[in-house]
Parts: sequence; C-alpha cells; structure tokens
Amino acid sequence: MSCEVLIKARTTHGPYSKGTIAGVKDQPCVWGSKEGLPYSIRAIIPDATRAQILAYTGKWKLEYDYEVVTHNLPQDGYRIRVFSKYPSVSGACSITREQVENYLIHWGATYKSASQNEVVFDFTVYKSAISNGVWGNTLFIGFTEVSYNQSTGVHVVDADYSAITPTPNPAKIEGQVIGKGGLIVSHDAENKIVRFSFDRTLVTARLKRAIHDRLSQTFEAHQYYIDNDFIDDVVSQGGEVTVNRSEMLTYVKNRLDE
Repeated sequence: MSCEVLIKARTTHGPYSKGTIAGVKDQPCVWGSKEGLPYSIRAIIPDATRAQILAYTGKWKLEYDYEVVTHNLPQDGYRIRVFSKYPSVSGACSITREQVENYLIHWGATYKSASQNEVVFDFTVYKSAISNGVWGNTLFIGFTEVSYNQSTGVHVVDADYSAITPTPNPAKIEGQVIGKGGLIVSHDAENKIVRFSFDRTLVTARLKRAIHDRLSQTFEAHQYYIDNDFIDDVVSQGGEVTVNRSEMLTYVKNRLDE
C-alpha cells in the first residue's frame, strides 16, 4: 500500500494553482517528463492508497439549501431561509441576495431580508405551484384556486385555456398537468377549463430540489491544497520527498477553514 502524489509547485494556466494536488497514482507508477520540476513536485506516501488521497482533490462547491422558518397553515405559506452549505470561516462562498433573488421570484417567492450567509423569502404553495418556475411557457392563460384543505395540504386549481387559439388538443392539456405532478379532477372541454389537484409536499420538494440543482455551482476548482512552505522545502530538496500519511495530512489545507 503506497502511492505517489503530484503537487503543483507554481501557479499555471487553468484550475491548478500552487499547492493543488494534480494527480495521484498507486505505486509502482510512471510520470510524464513534464510532471516534475519546475512545475510540480512529487510526494511518495508509503502508507496511503490512491483512494485515500483522492479524498483531498474535490471541488469546493457553492451549494444552496433552505430551511423552513415558519409555516402559515391557513394560507399554506412559508418563510424560508436560503443559505450556502459550505462557506469558509471568513465568509467566502456565502450566499448573497443577488445570487438567488431573481431565480426565486421566478418560483413565486418574495424577498424579505438578507444577512451573513442567508437570504429570507416568503412563498405560498399555491403561488409557487402556478409560477413560471414550474410551468415555464405554459399553454394555460390563467389559474384560479378552487379549494385548499389545511389538514391534507391538497390544493384544487382551475386552469383556464379558453383564450388560446387555435384550441389545443384536450389530451395535450391534461398531459401538461400530469407532467407537472397534478392529478386531473375534471375537464370541461367545452369551456376549456381543467381542474386538477396537487399536494403541498410536491411543491416544497420541487422547490428545494430546484434551489439545490439549479443554483449550486463550483466556487473553486479545488477545496484543498498543500501548504506552500512544504512545497518550497521539497523544491529545494530536488522536487521529490517520501513522507508518511499522518505527516502529509498536516500539510493539507482546507479552504473552508480560512
């Protein structure tokens, strides 16, 4: 059980700054002619596997999540706190109002306040369920809430498509509703009104997924790096060093701690 680690000795073009782990191989291994000084150093770790060191090569991701602050049951409205899951101690990779406001308005939310690594929004389940975030360029002209059951969280809504010309195929209209998670209650094809129902859990789960999937992105190409003093020492020793795993980990720096 041993591996070799290629570490950038200087900052070059691309995502590899000085200290970045640029490659890990189980021994025995061969490196290319350019994978050494002056651009890189190599550390031989006799008591570590490639898989153990690869844990320190991941990206630093800007990932958003939210938690419910309050739930107004009569209106089925929520106040949510949206935040970055992995900010650093100094506040890097924190959330800001500018990063999320327009997107959440697209989902029917209303901005309320912002502070360090959090932005607070209000939304109702009904308004979010009929928002552009769910429907996009919908065929429907207007929505009307028919009923809402507090205990079950089920909303019933009429979708009026009477102003659309030419009149769309009724089966296509129903397909739109079902595709968005609605359950058909009735369809008045003559007056062009589809009545459907949906559960609050469907809407809140969809919004949570959208916040995570659509807004999350890479903040830095690498979350971890190797201490620059260690690199400079290895460069002065010829660009290669043998070090055990426990000592090597003392040189690993996590950007979240900075």
